[in-house]
Amino acid sequence: MSIIKRLLETKEAKAERLFHEAIARGDRSEVEKILKERPAAAKSSVDKEGVTALHIAAAHDQVEIAEIILRHHADINAIGGSLRRTPLDVAAFYGSLAMTEWLLDHGAQVNRETNLYSTIHYLIPGGRGAYPSRRDDLVATWKAAKWGAAAPKILLLLIRHGADVNKRIVIGGTPLEFAKNQNQPGLAEILRSHGARE
Repeated sequence: MSIIKRLLETKEAKAERLFHEAIARGDRSEVEKILKERPAAAKSSVDKEGVTALHIAAAHDQVEIAEIILRHHADINAIGGSLRRTPLDVAAFYGSLAMTEWLLDHGAQVNRETNLYSTIHYLIPGGRGAYPSRRDDLVATWKAAKWGAAAPKILLLLIRHGADVNKRIVIGGTPLEFAKNQNQPGLAEILRSHGARE
């Protein structure tokens, strides 16, 4: 962040930015300190698009931080961000098996209605779509590989928790159609073997 932007930043915006950064880097003591000073921060939006603390923890694979945030009464099914995703959608999209499992074990709704996609729909393109603007191709390749290894396990986990494998959305159709369109034959086969219809 440039010096001019930091000088113009409001006190509240700075507090939110610092909270976001502490969550993203997994700084347990700083997150606990901020939540002690401002307990509502766990429930309130962290940015103007409605991204919550749990969304940030999910995006950065911070399960331990998510546990702290949830103890402060965060909404595990909050919908936020420009894509109107839940923390579960975010975890699936970024290929975090541990976070996906933790969210489901703590009450995340697998078929939660959002404005765009279901959690399965968010999972399917995750490996390629998650990191398009990364300058470091090695980081992007590593993260895509991480997603690729985790995606089948996440899909099976979502299905075991009752994900609707035939849920049709306006943009992209069913999860099976989406997997075929995104050239994900392995995920398409898992969907077919669990009752997804052509």
